[in-house]
Amino acid sequence: MDEIAAFFDDYADAFSRGDVDAICALWAWPAFFVARGRRAALDATAFRANTAAILAAYRGFGVARAEKRVVEIRPLFEGLRLVRTADRMIDAGGAALAAWEHLYLLSRTREGLRAVAAFPDGELDAWQGRGTPLGSW
Repeated sequence: MDEIAAFFDDYADAFSRGDVDAICALWAWPAFFVARGRRAALDATAFRANTAAILAAYRGFGVARAEKRVVEIRPLFEGLRLVRTADRMIDAGGAALAAWEHLYLLSRTREGLRAVAAFPDGELDAWQGRGTPLGSW
């Protein structure tokens, strides 16, 4: 639990700093996404471009800080966990701009713990109608 919580603390911190490299370093390739009946497998280049677009959208909405709190961890197989997080995007004044729950598959790799898949339906719902690039994969 502590290692997974630390992983998502690092993930939220990287989003808060707008650090594309740090975000990418927490993923294994290809990165899989499933939401709203669509699926995508992004290589490192496509993932980086998608992440940069998300960060630009967040800045445009006034996001100053991202928060992720681990809500549930389900062991699936040795070294593979399904993790549910509660996410909030906070503005410079401390107000919540958006909140949702997110699902991830985390896998133990040679490089350490990495995200291998995300199920961002909640995030897409939270930002729907704001003209984001989210879900454009």
